[in-house]
Amino acid sequence: MASALANLVGQPTTARGTYSATQIGRAELHWGIRRVFELLAAERPAIIVVEDLHWAEPTLLQLLQFVLEGARAPILLLATSRPELADARPAILAVSEDRRSIYLTPLDAAESQTLLSELLGERDLPTGATERLLTAAGGNPLFSKR
Repeated sequence: MASALANLVGQPTTARGTYSATQIGRAELHWGIRRVFELLAAERPAIIVVEDLHWAEPTLLQLLQFVLEGARAPILLLATSRPELADARPAILAVSEDRRSIYLTPLDAAESQTLLSELLGERDLPTGATERLLTAAGGNPLFSKR
């Protein structure tokens, strides 16, 4: 586990120098990380939060799937992703007894306008800027915040 954690944080050896983190195999790395999560979750339920999972490297997706499929402790993976993840890793999104996916649709025109109005408050944008911003955002609230 120490070697897996050293590898995870980019250290060449474990804290005591006992193991070389660079010589650990992928299976050992994944097992060590999952085991650490299991030990933490044995104390109290654990939550792993990952944003933009669609940009994750294949190794991270493999690790998360390994943790999801084999953990023997209360671990919640809460992740955000764009729809592309369904093409890259459909198994990680597969609904099961203990796995759910929530799909959000883009905001409609009225919702986008309401959000922008709330964010702007009393401030005004130059003529045509509101329409250009809402068109460019395409219902994605992320773009409305900038």
